[in-house]
Amino acid sequence: MNTGICKSLLLGLAVVLTGCSESDALGFLQDGIVPGIAKTAKPFAQVGMAQGALTLVPPAGFCIDPKSVTQNFAIMARCDVLGDRSSAQDAPLGVVTISLARSAGTGAVSASTLSGGVADGRVLAQETLGGVTYLHMEADAPSDGLSDIHWRAVDQIKGYDVALALYAPDGSAALGGDGPRILRSLLERTKSASVAKDVATHSLRPKAKPKKLF
Repeated sequence: MNTGICKSLLLGLAVVLTGCSESDALGFLQDGIVPGIAKTAKPFAQVGMAQGALTLVPPAGFCIDPKSVTQNFAIMARCDVLGDRSSAQDAPLGVVTISLARSAGTGAVSASTLSGGVADGRVLAQETLGGVTYLHMEADAPSDGLSDIHWRAVDQIKGYDVALALYAPDGSAALGGDGPRILRSLLERTKSASVAKDVATHSLRPKAKPKKLF
């Protein structure tokens, strides 16, 4: 496997796909995606990104690795892998990466554009849910213990291009039909939480005092 992957997906929308950070950021999986990795902080159930513009909320059963989070990148894994056994539920074993970039356009990303920036990758299938295209792809995995088969998608949230990739070990249900639904859940939860934060912030703003007429 190529653990030195660092390739950009040039969408004409200034999207940098998750590949540029995956090989280093997924280092905690080098011994396989199994419980027992070093845990130094409790995983996050949600986290602010893009200077607070977005609130990332993972799919059910997934948590955010606190060591991976930057303003434009984060890794999510099944909660028990990150040390929170009570929140894993029945989620399939898998790892999701998210990468953000300011959007340079408003159009949807086509399947050919999405797949074109993944070097040596080929599209096995695609599925469209809620207007978002999810690509089932085969390409070199960014870490040992993960299958070369994975899912990718790009959507837009509040002026940001959101690039997602879902990896899993061979045999995980996340590599099959569960994959697009996991990513769609992440997008829907993140959109809802981000909008709710905006509404709450607006509601808490103090009202301007009326001007005195006399």
